[in-house]
Amino acid sequence: MKKYLKLVAIAISLFVALCGIGYLFNIIQNFAKSTGDPIGVYKLDGLILFLFGMALGFYSFYKERKKEGVWKVNIKRLIILGLPSLFVGSFIFIYYVNVRVLLDLTDALAPFLSNSLIQFIGMVFSGFVLMTSFYKKVE
Repeated sequence: MKKYLKLVAIAISLFVALCGIGYLFNIIQNFAKSTGDPIGVYKLDGLILFLFGMALGFYSFYKERKKEGVWKVNIKRLIILGLPSLFVGSFIFIYYVNVRVLLDLTDALAPFLSNSLIQFIGMVFSGFVLMTSFYKKVE
């Protein structure tokens, strides 16, 4: 029973966090409309989503912190999962900043990568991957 209450509390916390993020996004978008600068919106949105992903992965980091051993970073996980999801999540920012090398590589993927849900998932997942890539190795 205690485990179910913990899961319900986590689900409610996630719901409240998502509602708060939605509210922050509305404030940021209204600010962008008043200033006419979309780049700041993409930076802030991406940062908030990345931090939310890190918060989701914090439990794994917390469990590892209690173990004995030396901290290690799973570099393969960061490169294979983290970098692509970070790229997908920050595609609109890359597009507006006009990074030519990256845009030439992604012209065919632009309609897919400009979807806001895909970017949302990419930024949250990259934050999650970052936090879960740390582990302790017993020597």
